[in-house]
Amino acid sequence: MPRFAPYRQGGAGAPDLLDIAERTFQLLCRDGGPLRVDGEVIGYGLPPRPITLAELRLILSHPAIGHPVRDAAWRPLIRLAREHGDVWIIGCLGLALPVLRRMAGRLSGGPGDAADVTAEVVVAFTHALHGLNLDRPRLTPRLYRATRLACARPAAPGGPVPVAPQTFDTIVSGAPADHPDLLLARAVAQGVISRADARLIGVTRLESVPLRAVAEGLAVPYDVLRRRRAAAESRLRAAVLDGRLRAG
Repeated sequence: MPRFAPYRQGGAGAPDLLDIAERTFQLLCRDGGPLRVDGEVIGYGLPPRPITLAELRLILSHPAIGHPVRDAAWRPLIRLAREHGDVWIIGCLGLALPVLRRMAGRLSGGPGDAADVTAEVVVAFTHALHGLNLDRPRLTPRLYRATRLACARPAAPGGPVPVAPQTFDTIVSGAPADHPDLLLARAVAQGVISRADARLIGVTRLESVPLRAVAEGLAVPYDVLRRRRAAAESRLRAAVLDGRLRAG
């Protein structure tokens, strides 16, 4: 089985997903854009008219706004992100950008790995959107906490779980033809990511095989594989957001 090539950091020239998300967010908030909510439906004193998410971000940033208002605004947006995908995920990213930028800045070890850390934060935030319990209050503190913990999670107790390298290929080759990793196949065909990176994302994200288990099976250091996956996901999401790669 081919081994993964040594990881190389994206460096200062690598795309910053939060910058891309901000530009896309602002475009989607322009006149006629989809990123708007009805303030009258949300209530809690919000202006009783259509509100773009760019304006909503300013409103929710005011220190006088409490968690009940934030919850009322965020809950339907998270549901839309879960049901309809990218446009509303970008909407949630846009609302959260100030916090996510600070989070990425604290996690980054320096300019050399800033793009990779940003990619990890975006991926962790997207996963947190789908895992958050919407029936409990204080949505945003729990959302940001889940994102931060996913980025900084230490090694699991007991060390890595041994997995034979053959397991990696077996899981990938067993994916059905209509599996959601068809987007990964298109990304490989268009040269956005390598075949090995597509396998890595597919197995660990879609098949839920722990990354640490894959690292052990391939005899690759866990942190190297984690950063490699983050860099590949950064390229993948950038290609989707800027229109070079489209789902469907």
